[in-house]
Amino acid sequence: MKKSNIFPFITPILYIALGVFTIVTGNRALIPLCIAAGVIMIILGAAFAISYIARKAETNISSGGFVIGAMLITLGILTIILRNVIILYVPIAFGFSIILNGFRQMQKAIDIFKSSTSKPWIIMIISVVNIMAGVFFMVAPDIAADMIMTIIGIAVIISGISDLITAILAYKIFKDLDKNSKEIDV
Repeated sequence: MKKSNIFPFITPILYIALGVFTIVTGNRALIPLCIAAGVIMIILGAAFAISYIARKAETNISSGGFVIGAMLITLGILTIILRNVIILYVPIAFGFSIILNGFRQMQKAIDIFKSSTSKPWIIMIISVVNIMAGVFFMVAPDIAADMIMTIIGIAVIISGISDLITAILAYKIFKDLDKNSKEIDV
């Protein structure tokens, strides 16, 4: 496998690792995760702002780099300070992330459908399951309050596994299409 073809597999593996971490640590993971997210936002914000300041004036016009950096730094600081409030919204945030992932998978299924004779029904079903799981987390976070970290961990693992399956299937299909198009060119 070429190095550039590894990238579609990184996010699913990170999702699976995050899911396992969430199940193993339970509610103890929430505060460190909020702090880590805040620190990451501050670092990214600082990178955006410093990059903006370091560039020549002609390249900075309308780039928004400083504004994005300042907003990320502010959001990071607020995430650290308000971590106990943010924890209440973790299920909603994960739900949104899982819905987004489901729509991304659905787009892959549509792309495969449009570009090949293969029927991407497995990917489409997986995407719908992901979307339904995400909607559940967003509309009923209180139902799973006691076991939310375990449920989130399982959902993130399922999302990671389904994303990995999608990446593998898409890779194989597009590899076959590329192989077929090279045979035709010869």
